[in-house]
Amino acid sequence: MTNEEILKAVQNEKNDEFEQKEATKSLKRGAAVAIAVCVIMIIVEWVVLKKIDYGKPTIIFVFSGAADLYEGIKNKKRKSKIIGIVELILAVIGLGLYVGAIIA
Repeated sequence: MTNEEILKAVQNEKNDEFEQKEATKSLKRGAAVAIAVCVIMIIVEWVVLKKIDYGKPTIIFVFSGAADLYEGIKNKKRKSKIIGIVELILAVIGLGLYVGAIIA
């Protein structure tokens, strides 16, 4: 391999790493926005209808929690693991509330 080929390969690798990091950031930001929208929807439903549908935020918390927990395990990031576990606990609570509202 020539020096130019090696340089080109390294630059491509750096671009791939950059794209991977940006994709991860965009997913995290998207999940944060989705959670914020769900919270707003819950507040509006509670104020206007005097009831809450727990299904929407449960789905978002499952998605976000699983992604954070997976990232924390794969990259050995304690903070991501903790956030993922908390989100999954909230998802389980939300699922319980959702099922309870259906049964009642």
